[in-house]
Amino acid sequence: MFEITLANWPPASRLLAENVSEWFMLFGVLHKLTIGFAVVSVVNGVFMQETFNVAASDDRVMIQKRKRNFQMHRLKMERFFHLADKSSDGAIDIDEFREMTEHKEVSAWLQAMELDVSDPDKLFLLIDSSRRDGRITLEELIRGVGRLKGSAKSLDVACMLEEVAKLHDLIVSQGFRPMPVAQSSPADFLAKARSKTTRLRDALGAKSTTSADGRQFSEWLRSTEDI
Repeated sequence: MFEITLANWPPASRLLAENVSEWFMLFGVLHKLTIGFAVVSVVNGVFMQETFNVAASDDRVMIQKRKRNFQMHRLKMERFFHLADKSSDGAIDIDEFREMTEHKEVSAWLQAMELDVSDPDKLFLLIDSSRRDGRITLEELIRGVGRLKGSAKSLDVACMLEEVAKLHDLIVSQGFRPMPVAQSSPADFLAKARSKTTRLRDALGAKSTTSADGRQFSEWLRSTEDI
């Protein structure tokens, strides 16, 4: 065992065991079990970690990992769906969803996926991709949770998009035309700024430091507010 680990303990262990006491051999064995094999395990762990890092960059490995993650996500969502669908009608309504989120285990599981369950009604509406039918099918649950799963920023953006969609529908239903998106482009903004700068240079001159120039500069600053 000593020669396999290439340590310098064999000569010392033999001398102590032969000339002093055989109990020193037990000390050497315990030392190699705790220190020697621990070092070997650390070295093996480093090599394995590097191997995993190289394999993770492989496209095929990444695709297989994504497939496994999606299959695992689908299995979890199917389990959740079948438990929540008390009426067995193939869809989850808002009452069934609220009842499931009241369980501590389900709430902790959803929070582990970084889904905010403090407002089950809002989460239900975000998952309901068909909008306003009040029912979530299995495919909607899989896609919706997969879309919202992640950091809180993703959930906030989804909430904002939902509110914007409701506002757009309200505006259209009232017969109003949506507000145009067109505004001044960055190129137009720079062109206006250059024009203002040129007019200022012509008005002030290269070496002008009079109070009149100061008033012109103030007027120019006020005129730039409409850029």
